[in-house]
Amino acid sequence: MNTQLKEQGSSVYNFIQKQLSSHIHSTAFQYFELPTLSSTTWNSIQNDGAEYSRLGFLGDALMNTFVAECIYKQMKQQGDAGVFTAARSALVSNRTFGQIMRRLGYSDGQGPIQKCEADVFETVIGAYFRESGSEAVKKWQVLNYTPLVLQVAQICRSLPARRKKRKSFKIMIPRPLITTPLRARRSQTATSKSLIVSPLRDRLKSKDTRPSRVMFKAVSPIDLTADSDWEDTDDIVEIPPPESPPLRTRSSSEIFVGFGSSSNPIIID
Repeated sequence: MNTQLKEQGSSVYNFIQKQLSSHIHSTAFQYFELPTLSSTTWNSIQNDGAEYSRLGFLGDALMNTFVAECIYKQMKQQGDAGVFTAARSALVSNRTFGQIMRRLGYSDGQGPIQKCEADVFETVIGAYFRESGSEAVKKWQVLNYTPLVLQVAQICRSLPARRKKRKSFKIMIPRPLITTPLRARRSQTATSKSLIVSPLRDRLKSKDTRPSRVMFKAVSPIDLTADSDWEDTDDIVEIPPPESPPLRTRSSSEIFVGFGSSSNPIIID
């Protein structure tokens, strides 16, 4: 098989595509039917070119999704992502879709497969989705297209084992080779901060060594005349204050000097 691949001089995709085309033209390819569409849907496809293209886009996407999922399930233990990509490309190529249309008798084209033949196939799938829904399309794909995927999986088993290359998953952080003036200034500023000592910094350090002062806040006065909720005004008894010697009041011209003893203050008139 290695010699055959070298003589053909083709890639993995071309090899799979050629083998798949031979299978479609053989008697082994049978029991394949296109989805059944109503006459109303057929008429809308033929008379509306824009809708025809949109349905073709939808059908192509639906086939790609199904084939990719099916390849992953059927070929999970064989091949790699490169083989999966080649297999999917062959299964959803214009050549494969066009050959299916010719084999089923929907096209009488001769010679190389034309893109318009593949477009009809994709449009039919998109129209079937619009008419019957995703579940009906999935059921049709499993019944009709899974055998083709299994055939491609068998073709891929005959491929020569490719030598796997070790891939390094270490991520290297790129470093800039060109230093801008702004970047240079920032780096200089960052390094010079630790070299400059300001006088304010010394003063702050010396201030931290001093003992801290304890500050006392003035106590707010208590209003003893305020009535509380539980007081009863009828039970209040007025008690006269005890007799005390008269206090001498200072006139506005007197000045209190803060020296002397508390029992013998000095008054200056």
